[in-house]
Amino acid sequence: MKNILANQQTKQTQIMTINKYTIERIVTHSAPFHADDVFAVALIEKAEMATLQVMRTRDKNILEAGKADPHTILVDVGGEYNPSQGLFDHHFVGSPVENGVPLASAGMVLNWYGHHTSEGWLVDVVRNIDATDNGVKVPDWSLSLTLHKCNPVDGTSFDERFDELVIIVGNCLHCCSSKEELVEMIENNHQVENWVMAHDEAQRASKRRVKQAMKTAGDLLILNQYEPALGDVAHEANSRTLFSIYPSPTDGFMVQQIPVEPNSFAGRLQLPKEWAGKRDEELSELVGIPGCIFVHPGRFIGGSKTLGGAVEMAKMAIELSR
Repeated sequence: MKNILANQQTKQTQIMTINKYTIERIVTHSAPFHADDVFAVALIEKAEMATLQVMRTRDKNILEAGKADPHTILVDVGGEYNPSQGLFDHHFVGSPVENGVPLASAGMVLNWYGHHTSEGWLVDVVRNIDATDNGVKVPDWSLSLTLHKCNPVDGTSFDERFDELVIIVGNCLHCCSSKEELVEMIENNHQVENWVMAHDEAQRASKRRVKQAMKTAGDLLILNQYEPALGDVAHEANSRTLFSIYPSPTDGFMVQQIPVEPNSFAGRLQLPKEWAGKRDEELSELVGIPGCIFVHPGRFIGGSKTLGGAVEMAKMAIELSR
């Protein structure tokens, strides 16, 4: 680790393009995946014409080491967008926008590797993925939803499923010549169909649990486990309920706005504007609550290391809105 970090200055002064180096590994976030990180990794491997080592983590030491290593690309983690340094994250205030659409990691990667020389249909696919990941409603988001439904519900490792899905998407990218063909090939893949069916079955059971919990909710809907169907039915909570709180699939507890309609990024009440994009110690100091983890730039979700911290964040957001 020490040797890797010692190379940071060399990397900063020498790298003009990551394509000058042999890329050996990609670091992205752990636990549930989204369409943008799946596509970003598949696009990098397609451009590099290689199957790369993929590490899924949020460990700060590993991320910092990756930033310093010229053979490593960070995707959807790291809090920085700097293509010449191999950094492709959009989780910060002021992240880039192209043609009115905020870029996510897939679009950032596609831009760097040359979307101007890519087929127009592929650019359209990635722009829809970017928009959906950033909470921008688009008419065609079925592919993003399909890839999200591939997250395991049977105890299978998220990392194992991610690797399998990247291979499937990568193979489809090599074979397809239109948006329609790509979507059809991915959605009709036998493994993908099975994963989606398992997800939908688990979703039905999750909906029943969430609806039962909503009957006794006040300002806050507090769940004792992560519920994949929360986004589908939370809008049905009584009008007083403004935030849901639940254990994170990765670490700590999440505080999430109650949406105005199913799976919407528009909520009854957003987290405060001043919190947007802040993380860890900076956020904890600003909020005055120990153990804060993050607030998404879109302000629809945040995290705390403890249940009590998440509850306090939600209560403070409600109080500040009055």
